[in-house]
Amino acid sequence: MGPLLGSPATVEPLELVELGDLLARHADARIELRIAPELLGLWENVITSTLDFSGIRLRNATLVQ
Repeated sequence: MGPLLGSPATVEPLELVELGDLLARHADARIELRIAPELLGLWENVITSTLDFSGIRLRNATLVQ
């Protein structure tokens, strides 16, 4: 994956859409969400699995050990 690029020009949105209660919308769509109080256990499961993964955003997290 290459670097993330931004636009040098100001971009105005075409519209704003209010989504409301996102947890309720996920539940209504039968999408399973899990709350992970710490990421280290989850990360250990991911890296030992057969999933393709990227940990690029983990640098923004605090990993409790």
